[in-house]
Parts: sequence; structure tokens; C-alpha cells
Amino acid sequence: MKVFKVKVNNTSYDVEVEEVKSGTSSVLAVGVKPAPVTANIKKVVSSKGKVAGGSFVIKAPLPGLIVEIAVETGKAIKQGEKVLVLEAMKMENTILSPVSGTVDKIIVKVGESVNSSQEMIVIKA
Repeated sequence: MKVFKVKVNNTSYDVEVEEVKSGTSSVLAVGVKPAPVTANIKKVVSSKGKVAGGSFVIKAPLPGLIVEIAVETGKAIKQGEKVLVLEAMKMENTILSPVSGTVDKIIVKVGESVNSSQEMIVIKA
């Protein structure tokens, strides 16, 4: 079995390829392992360069469809708690909170398509 790294739309995948011989012909069996998905996080910075109230913005790690929002505005959440589920390439990706705090703003809605790096949720730490 050989493992190849394949990049599609700036997303890396490990692809396992195995040659299986069947009589006189060969068949290739392919298994795909998606790269781990993490949320892109950036501190919201004021024009003076200071952190504006300790807020964090969770951005979409890849283009996809919002299938579940697990939090509400004003809800206290802990680091590692599920915030939303993003479906991309027929796989559901659970996005976890990178910090503990309070959900300040939910920018996206269930059923909405998002682009890579699009802001989805603001958490006030």
C-alpha cells in the first residue's frame, strides 16, 4: 500500500492506494483520510492594536454548509465545547470553541453556505 498526499482547493488529504490482483487483471483500491479540521481563530483588534474586549472570531476552516449551530447568543461556553457543525465534501466537521467565554454574536445560519475564512461566531472571553 502506498500513501499519497493530495491537495484539493488548498485542503490536504492522505490517500492510500493498494493494488489488488484478481486473476489476470489488477484493481486499485483507494481509501481517503481527510486532514484534521481546525477552526481559524483571530483576535478582534481595535484600530489602536489592542484586543477589543477579549473577543475571538471563529472562521470557517473550509467552504461548506452550516448544518447545526449548537450555541445561542449570550450562552456561556467552555473551551473545547461544540459550537457548530460544518458539512464539507459530504463530511460533517464539528467546530469546537477555542476559548471559554460567552457567545457574543452568531453570524451564520443553519442551511447557509460559507466560504473558507468566513467569520461564523464571535466569542467574548
